Amino acid sequence: MKTKKVRLDVDWTQDAWAPKITFARFAVPVPRLSPLPLSPMNHRCYSPPPSSLFTSRGARGFTLIEMLVVIAIIAILAGILLPAIGIAKKKARVAVARTEMANLITAITAYESEYSRPPAAKQVEDVIDDARPDFTYGTEKRGEPGEIVAGGNGKTLSPVNGHPIVNRYPYEGDNSIIMNILMDRDVFPNEKHARNPRRQMSFKVKEARVGEPGLDPDGVLRDPWGHPYIITIDMNEDNRCKDAYYSPTPEDAIAGQVLVWSLGPDGAVTPGGPPDNKGANADNVLSWK
Repeated sequence: MKTKKVRLDVDWTQDAWAPKITFARFAVPVPRLSPLPLSPMNHRCYSPPPSSLFTSRGARGFTLIEMLVVIAIIAILAGILLPAIGIAKKKARVAVARTEMANLITAITAYESEYSRPPAAKQVEDVIDDARPDFTYGTEKRGEPGEIVAGGNGKTLSPVNGHPIVNRYPYEGDNSIIMNILMDRDVFPNEKHARNPRRQMSFKVKEARVGEPGLDPDGVLRDPWGHPYIITIDMNEDNRCKDAYYSPTPEDAIAGQVLVWSLGPDGAVTPGGPPDNKGANADNVLSWK
């Protein structure tokens, strides 16, 4: 079989190619193909020129001065933001303390409505008289004269910080006396539900370790800083509370059936008074203010 040679004419340019095939007797048009991008004359793959912004930085890296400037800016921002974060956290804890105090007052009021008496131990009721009509559950451990309740956040509630907060009665106690009754715990003074026979639970709180916010194993209710709440109850029902700290004289009695306050972040009060809002008392959280 003989083969016949055919000459093909192809037009070639740098930017596109379009073959044109011609036979001896007739021409067959070939559809024009889309232009193909071609590389420069060295026929290497085309790529856009690299940006000088990245190549120059990547090649030489950061200088020591630039690094120091960045560190200084970060330090300035941290110095501005950290105090603001600390203030926000303190305000959030104060809000939590106020909510807990309001809930506690509501629970004590509900107990009094249910039993027509305030939540108290028999020992507390026995020391109340006309001269000492109210009782403050302060920072001295119940049944342990002279022993101060542990503070929160690793702090010690010491006489230097104004403790113990006491009524100077023959019997003193912390807020566990009230909490054991309100939460119907089968411990003093509510053994066998003696002080809460209907087993009404009017207050709920998470359990915690000593020094942490919540109810510790001893039944002491602690504020967001881990310090014990101070609770004063109007025992003679004259709608005025003589707090062991904030009411040094009968004229200083505060209106209300229940007072609750927190020692604040520092866990301290001004030793011996006066019970104002200065010094160690400045951060105290008071339910009546």
